[in-house]
Amino acid sequence: MPCVQRCVPPCLTASWGSVANELRRWLLARLPAQTSVDDVMQEVFLRALSTQENFCTVQNPRAWFYQVARHYLADTYRRGRHFIPLEQVVEGEPAAPEAVDKAVIDQLAQQCLPRVLSELAEADSDIVRYCDLQGMTVAEYAVTHQLSLPAAKSRLLRARQRLYQLMRKKCQVQTDPTGAVCQFVPRDASSSLIK
Repeated sequence: MPCVQRCVPPCLTASWGSVANELRRWLLARLPAQTSVDDVMQEVFLRALSTQENFCTVQNPRAWFYQVARHYLADTYRRGRHFIPLEQVVEGEPAAPEAVDKAVIDQLAQQCLPRVLSELAEADSDIVRYCDLQGMTVAEYAVTHQLSLPAAKSRLLRARQRLYQLMRKKCQVQTDPTGAVCQFVPRDASSSLIK
């Protein structure tokens, strides 16, 4: 079967599959929002993909992925797109996790996300479920849904934006200056407040 745009070398597929979840966890400890993590993951994969077959000559693919991720975070920090404390960009322990209250995130995921996700358009909820909740990469989603990679990335970005807006409206999600969720009103309580 011919490739629509570019074939993914088998060595890249195998290497990415073995490190993607670990890299995602590493990034989650360093970035304030899931969207930022997904953007970095996509950028790292696309940079690996751009090397084409040369990726197969990399001696330590895991180290290569982490190096690209660190450089991307440092570049993002320098451009001022997001505030990322410098000690989190370099290897080592992340800064004190005071900004992220995991209990609030867990409650939000249980009490608000399922109902708000069901109110999104089917195409939006589908891509969010596959890519953000089930861990499918955007490249995999694009292939399985017969989309180009840029179209899939664009669809995911728009779906996340609509989900974010709907959650802010329906669950009154509040974020701190870093973008981390700090509080929300459970859906049952907030639904009576929303007209």
